[in-house]
Amino acid sequence: MTEYRPFEEAKGVFRSSRPPLRHNPFLLSKSGGDANVRKRPREGEQVGNKNSGDQPNRAAPAQKSTSILTLFDHPPVHSDVVYVLVDLILRQDPSRLKGKNLEIESKLGIIYDKSSGSRVADDIPVCTNSALRSAYHQDMRFSSTVNLQSFKTINEMLNKWVIKSPRRSEIDCKHVTDVDTYYENGARETKRVKPSDGVGTRVLRKQRLADLNVTCPLSQYDLRYSLSSEEDLAKSGSSRARSRRTKNRQSYRFSNVVIDITAVELEEPLTSEGDKLVSVGVPQNTFEVEVELIYPDGFDLLRECEHIKVRKEQGDSVHTSSLHKLLQELVDTVRGILTATDRR
Repeated sequence: MTEYRPFEEAKGVFRSSRPPLRHNPFLLSKSGGDANVRKRPREGEQVGNKNSGDQPNRAAPAQKSTSILTLFDHPPVHSDVVYVLVDLILRQDPSRLKGKNLEIESKLGIIYDKSSGSRVADDIPVCTNSALRSAYHQDMRFSSTVNLQSFKTINEMLNKWVIKSPRRSEIDCKHVTDVDTYYENGARETKRVKPSDGVGTRVLRKQRLADLNVTCPLSQYDLRYSLSSEEDLAKSGSSRARSRRTKNRQSYRFSNVVIDITAVELEEPLTSEGDKLVSVGVPQNTFEVEVELIYPDGFDLLRECEHIKVRKEQGDSVHTSSLHKLLQELVDTVRGILTATDRR
């Protein structure tokens, strides 16, 4: 594997042993503290402690207004993508999801038109981020890679964010190297190479359940949101190995999201030489950026979906729920990363 070190780690900043604090970035003020939302006093209600000498019905001194900010200190933006994602998840058959790990993630890449080979964002008359109808996904191809310069730019932006953020003690950073081996029966075997922190080999089968492509004309890259199920397996079985991916990954975990930037070496196809797997072709090096949603403690996606469905049956439009808030955090985080690739 070609030696490549894209991760410029700042001393004393990255933390891997301490788990991140559960924190909602929507309630953060510009200074990093919790936004203080004051209620208007009711008619006749006294403001302040009656024993403190404050006169009744006199409003407290006006406090300096604060702005609610998201992960990268950008104002949150109302996005219809959140509602489309909720509907996408609600349409899934619950019987297919029970007993499996459900993963919601977003990747940067480019959406191509299969017939013309051109980028979709260059062919449709929109100038803002727009979700594309799933009925047209069969006519599109999503390439989930970024170029080296974009990879370095995003890495630098994330490192600066960690250093300057007033909440950096809540950011958990980890640099790992994993090797994924893919088998013809759909199984994937993951081995941790670095660091040797006792993480064992994991074998699973991942199935893509639904995708949402979002074209982003003002950026170099588009987005793909995905809902997938993961099923742990005892072993890969007797199936033949078809490919291997060595992943040099830097992760940034904060609140309910984890940002992964990964330098990948793909070996495909593979052949067996004794007890070793050897690449037949020339290894390909690519770079990937993705954001995965991490469910807070006690959150059950299927139970939350059932709760939303019941509310809808009762006539509630359901514009807010725990799922909406989590997906809004995911969308805002991806939007913050995407700003590093805006077209100049």
